[in-house]
Amino acid sequence: MTVKVVYTASTCQYFVAVDRFGTYATMESYGPVYPSVGDTLTGNTELYGFQDLITQTGRTGRFWINEYWLSFTSLQNSYKGLCNITLTQGTSTTTTTPPTTTSSTSTYSYARADCIMNWAAAALPSYFKWTGPSAIYNGQAQYYSRPYASGYNLLFFDVVSGYIVVIGPMTGNTALSAGTMESLKPYTGC
Repeated sequence: MTVKVVYTASTCQYFVAVDRFGTYATMESYGPVYPSVGDTLTGNTELYGFQDLITQTGRTGRFWINEYWLSFTSLQNSYKGLCNITLTQGTSTTTTTPPTTTSSTSTYSYARADCIMNWAAAALPSYFKWTGPSAIYNGQAQYYSRPYASGYNLLFFDVVSGYIVVIGPMTGNTALSAGTMESLKPYTGC
């Protein structure tokens, strides 16, 4: 089935897509594709878990399908629980109108942090070995990381300021600055 992305938030890793029947899904991108509002994704969007989906430009990305077949009311409740963001219906009655948010936004996104973590795992596999999906740290939307295997390092992101901290064996288990998302862009492409 094809879905259209109708909402993304810089403060939440989940985005919202709508299908041709007007039901919503909450999804998360695991790269290398990070969709924007208006993009379409085609594939098995009606199964929970990881799915490979194809964009309108033919690129394939890995996505986590969190929920699907949601009414707008169910979407509001779900997204509030996932992201602490209250969605409101747009002014148009069409299902392709992006909902709006009553939450503040930040300059840096969870998707960008994920992109950097994916780069680190691919470029430096002996230092970064992830064991699970990315998550908001300790319920605070400003901080974001992924769990890591014992004996490996952790990248920790502040999505408001863009600062990155690394901690683990390579730093003597002391938190050290790894720069900012902007300063790493020439290396990561993110």
